[in-house]
Amino acid sequence: MELAGVMLGFGKILWIWTTLLVAGFATSAQAITIDFEDLETSGRSFDFIGGTYSYDDFTLTNLTSSTTTAFAVPESSNTRYNTGSTSILNNRVNGVTELAANDGSAFDLQSIDLSELASNRIGDTSVTFTGTYENGATVQQTFDLDGVWGMETFYFAGFDSVVSVTWTQTADYHQFDNISVEISPVPLPASSVLLGSVLGAGAFASRRRRRKGAG
Repeated sequence: MELAGVMLGFGKILWIWTTLLVAGFATSAQAITIDFEDLETSGRSFDFIGGTYSYDDFTLTNLTSSTTTAFAVPESSNTRYNTGSTSILNNRVNGVTELAANDGSAFDLQSIDLSELASNRIGDTSVTFTGTYENGATVQQTFDLDGVWGMETFYFAGFDSVVSVTWTQTADYHQFDNISVEISPVPLPASSVLLGSVLGAGAFASRRRRRKGAG
């Protein structure tokens, strides 16, 4: 029996085994920007899209109303259309908007663009976001708009691995755009890692038995 051959075979099995273990720790994160560009239309009014809007792996839900006019989108010639970018607004006073992954997975909320409702509706606009974790604990962050017409980008802190985020349409009102989210890496079941270990060890033992028989 050649020792070099045995060691080479063991090296290949060990490499496969290590790859399985590393791959088993987590799936890769997926970055998504919800920009509402698929909702852009020409005109001087609003489009109403009902109480839910889905994009990629996420859904926005108006928890206050499910009627046709629950969410509104300013058309491109509407004075509320912001700096050439399609945005959306909760069309109910004190309406609550919820963001969640379609399959209930945890995600990281990274940033959002916010604007006053209109150039003639500039006031002390602030928006409070509440993130909920799988264990029911929550995190909150409030953003104060600068009182200048146009979108501002706000960045979240601590909104990692949340399962939902809610915020309320309170006076003075706001619209939003470009929600940046990332699906949190999900560890694979321990059974997958264990299977990789068993397969690696089993393959090595089988190879040793075959070589002993041949000797």
